[in-house]
Amino acid sequence: MSESRVKYVLLIVIGLGFAVSSADAQQNPRYEFSIIEEAGVPTALTTGGAKFEAPLFTFEKVLTLSSDPENEESLLFRPGEFIRDEAGYFYVADTGNGRVAVFDPAGRYLRSFGREGGGPGEFQSLELQYLQGDVIHLCDPRGWRVTRFRTDGTLIDMTSLPRRPVMFSGLYFEPDDGTLLQVLRMEERGDEFASVWERVSILNSDRDEIAAIETPHGISIAIKDGGRRSAAMYYAPQPQVCVRPGLGCMLCNGDEPVIAWYDFSGRLLRRIRLELPVRPVTRQDEANVRALEEERLVGAPPHIRESRLDLTLPENKAFWNDSQVDEAGWHWLVRYHDFDARERGLGTTCLVVSPEGEYLGQCYLPASSGRVSHGHYLTFVTDEETEERLPTVYRIVPAVEGLIYP
Repeated sequence: MSESRVKYVLLIVIGLGFAVSSADAQQNPRYEFSIIEEAGVPTALTTGGAKFEAPLFTFEKVLTLSSDPENEESLLFRPGEFIRDEAGYFYVADTGNGRVAVFDPAGRYLRSFGREGGGPGEFQSLELQYLQGDVIHLCDPRGWRVTRFRTDGTLIDMTSLPRRPVMFSGLYFEPDDGTLLQVLRMEERGDEFASVWERVSILNSDRDEIAAIETPHGISIAIKDGGRRSAAMYYAPQPQVCVRPGLGCMLCNGDEPVIAWYDFSGRLLRRIRLELPVRPVTRQDEANVRALEEERLVGAPPHIRESRLDLTLPENKAFWNDSQVDEAGWHWLVRYHDFDARERGLGTTCLVVSPEGEYLGQCYLPASSGRVSHGHYLTFVTDEETEERLPTVYRIVPAVEGLIYP
């Protein structure tokens, strides 16, 4: 073979190799992770390349929390949040009955505490915030107060706050020093648009505000009829507030996307910034959103629903619309407007970030909402025959080699 022919063959081989590597790089974006300082704040920088090609976790069904049809007290009415303690017992916010129902590790009903009302240990509305040791923190947004029980049903205390002309989202105790975090939602309203803000007000043990954290929520578009405001639609996911007792407050903003940790004095401790590939919003996505709005506005005047058809989603820069952090420090971020995974029966797409701030990839949650606790995912599954929402427990199992989850 002549020297010129050898050079020609080498050029072809090199070109083919470059083309293959370029195609592989496009299918599997490069994964990078680094920690820098920004204005003195440690910041984890993470690209959205898939560190693992396969989904990170599988979810194995463990049990369903059962009720006894012959025991009326064991029946749940509009169950909400629930958590699992280290011994395997389950505590369910039975919101329709204003109480907490307790189930043993086998899923059998044991007892309940709390009830509807306005007195001590009673609730106008009920949200189960978190469990610390044997203390359960319960929030009553309508009653503007937080109540603490022991897991055996003993009432510890109840804290009320002055009502304010804003939407109330939650209350969180920091038991070590009595600090109280009050999560509020505020709106600055104009004629047709409203800027929405999430505010975490940090109160000391005397309930004086010592600091506040504010972050934008998005834009509300009002639909009007003859000057009268009839309905509104938000076009950005709200920042999610998570609290870990003893560590601080986490704000997750899916628009940027950024995870920020604050201590209970309002000081920014660390930040995680993710660079994720944007999935364009399709016409089908817009149709799905409109269908959800149509369903939500059943019974509203037809002109409101018709006017919805003129609205389109903005450029998709929102990456998640729900978030939580488990007791091990892992971040679970539910993907925003990911209808494709649901239509294919995969569940809800969830982005996973390690305690160090590394974006690891995605998994598919069995349902759109739930709670991660002690290596388990707790959610509600609708029975196809009875249409009853059943509290169901899944064990989180790493699906790729080398991944360890508590």
